[in-house]
Amino acid sequence: MRYVLLAGTAAVALVVGANAASAQMTLTLSGDNYFEAGWINEKGENGTRKTEVRNRTRLVVDASGKADNGLQYGAKARIRLRQQGNLDFDQSYAFVATPEIGQLQLGTNTGVNDAMRIFAPNNFGTGGIDGSYTDWISGLPNSTGNEYLVTGDTETRIQFYSSRFAGFQVGLGYLPTSGSAGTDINRSRFFSTATNANVAASRFQDIYEANLQYSADFGPATVKASVGYEGGSAKDARAGGLGTGFGAVNLRDLSAYQAGFQVGFGGLLIGAGYTDNTLSGLPQGGGKWVDQWEWNAGVAYTAGPVTVGYNFERSVGPFSPSAGTFSTAATPYNSFGAVTANIHVVGTTYVIAKGLSAGIEYTHADIYNPPGASSVSKPTANLVLLRTDVAF
Repeated sequence: MRYVLLAGTAAVALVVGANAASAQMTLTLSGDNYFEAGWINEKGENGTRKTEVRNRTRLVVDASGKADNGLQYGAKARIRLRQQGNLDFDQSYAFVATPEIGQLQLGTNTGVNDAMRIFAPNNFGTGGIDGSYTDWISGLPNSTGNEYLVTGDTETRIQFYSSRFAGFQVGLGYLPTSGSAGTDINRSRFFSTATNANVAASRFQDIYEANLQYSADFGPATVKASVGYEGGSAKDARAGGLGTGFGAVNLRDLSAYQAGFQVGFGGLLIGAGYTDNTLSGLPQGGGKWVDQWEWNAGVAYTAGPVTVGYNFERSVGPFSPSAGTFSTAATPYNSFGAVTANIHVVGTTYVIAKGLSAGIEYTHADIYNPPGASSVSKPTANLVLLRTDVAF
């Protein structure tokens, strides 16, 4: 449910100011909360517990108005209370829109490909292959979880979403530098290899992306599909305070793409997706590198308040003997080859009441490390998650 406060309140009057008589702003408050309890068994893990619980609360503040000429405008923020009680945000942007053309967004958000991409149906459990298991299971390739570099990160962007024409919608976006959000100003042309270069948030600059999505109904059937691309330049490396050289490792430019579809009939949904991050962000030179890619497929069925579903994902990425980092050592971090994972996710969600649901999800992961890379060449993981969701 949503609680709406009209412009007659003092808070909105302050926002609208002297123009309150000629324009009306609407302030909408909404949000959600989840609680998650998990049991996990990972082969090769030592000194770790098998159980844990966690939760997160989000509050969405949406202020919108409409001018006499039909122009829509406003601002939106989403505030999160999550790890160790830390308060942060993953949305904070202004927008202007017209029904005929589309919406322009200015501010912090994830990218257009994150918002528009289509993949295996995941409206069950914690979200199938796009759900919580990547936070619980260790040693997965960096492409796991339908991971699409940069576009899924919270950063300050300029984005445009067109209106839908004959079922088609276009999304375009630009990001000056990755790893920069809110009031942050990052004008550096360098990133530091002293801070885990291959996962450095600010390793790319002048990033652009585009997505084309199609959605249409054909009687009782529905069809959705999307294709997307993002590109950009890698920043030059700086080894600590030594400047370029002296062991600095330059990275490869950003180039990633995705495609996916879903077909529905009644309560049944089937679909699949593919994401390829190519060699984006990996060190230049150092022998043959491993592409970072994944494909997924799945099915979900909804009958009344119950949804059940199954997803499969195969993901591949370079193996890192240093827990996701590489250094200036002579041996490249991928010298062992690729790590591959086959992931099965099955789950169900039951809607108890409007805004309240509960679900259970089981994930099995087979992870294949290259020979000599680990004492456990084929670690496996089994994860059971119980979850409640409240939306308000």
